[in-house]
Amino acid sequence: MRVLGSTTSTVLNVPGAASNRNGAWASTTVDLSAFAGQTVQLQVEAAVASGASLVEAGVDDVRVTRE
Repeated sequence: MRVLGSTTSTVLNVPGAASNRNGAWASTTVDLSAFAGQTVQLQVEAAVASGASLVEAGVDDVRVTRE
């Protein structure tokens, strides 16, 4: 996931494995405090490096909270 604001920064990168795996939901937390006070966009991308493969991704229940 990248944060696009006055700067662009990758804040989360989850590389996959070179094998066939069943998908599963996973929770994660990312610190966005470096972007406090800015208007930003969150960019999520799923891609395959090369070759014939199936890439699937899902994003659900995104929450941005202040601590």
